[in-house]
Amino acid sequence: AAVNRGNSGGALVNLKGELVGINTAIATHTEDLKKYGAVQRAILGITIIDVDANLAEKEGLKRVSGVYIHDVNRNSAAAAAGMQKGDVIVAINGNKIKNNSQLQEQMARYKPNDKVRITYYRKDQERTVVVTLQSIEEKMPILRKKDTVETGGASFGDLAPAVQKQWGLTGGVRVKMLKAGPWKRAGIKHDFVITRIDGETVENLDQFVNILNRKERGIWVDGVYPNGAKGYYGVNLDDE
Repeated sequence: AAVNRGNSGGALVNLKGELVGINTAIATHTEDLKKYGAVQRAILGITIIDVDANLAEKEGLKRVSGVYIHDVNRNSAAAAAGMQKGDVIVAINGNKIKNNSQLQEQMARYKPNDKVRITYYRKDQERTVVVTLQSIEEKMPILRKKDTVETGGASFGDLAPAVQKQWGLTGGVRVKMLKAGPWKRAGIKHDFVITRIDGETVENLDQFVNILNRKERGIWVDGVYPNGAKGYYGVNLDDE
């Protein structure tokens, strides 16, 4: 089967928040499997969002194009190169980047330890830095869309303010869909609202992703169902 480039609907990252190239050519996959026994994926170690008019207004950006860095992982390739949250990537090795699909397409061309030249804006200043890409085993990925997060066979969304008021909550992340995966195997049901992970409050999707990015292996999830029943679950993040 053919692999089409640039067809992802959102930024694909693993649980450490690291961007992975998902549309790598089949030939590269075959070579990696022969040489390493697994596909080698190059990562920057960032969480990204497309720059649109709303984001540009909110963050005071003058460019309505490129990829906004929502978060930079500690000890990541991007962090080592001095990149920061709020930077806007506009090119990799001279190839223009207008959205996250183009960024993923570029990343798919490289392997761990490759050096790439990244052009980005920090406020109004254009900067260029050479980044040495890193590698990591791909675990359970997180697919971030505008108002949804998909990971481990489940889909999550913010809890609407009206629903929060109705249920007497100040926030939370609702389970919108469940398929086979670690969340379902843990016993979590549809419409469960996650309010805490390992004791940390979860008020919205941003906090949900931020917490998952820092977790490995297992987590303890607290929450509530629409009927008021409380739930407590152990979720194995390695259990795909």
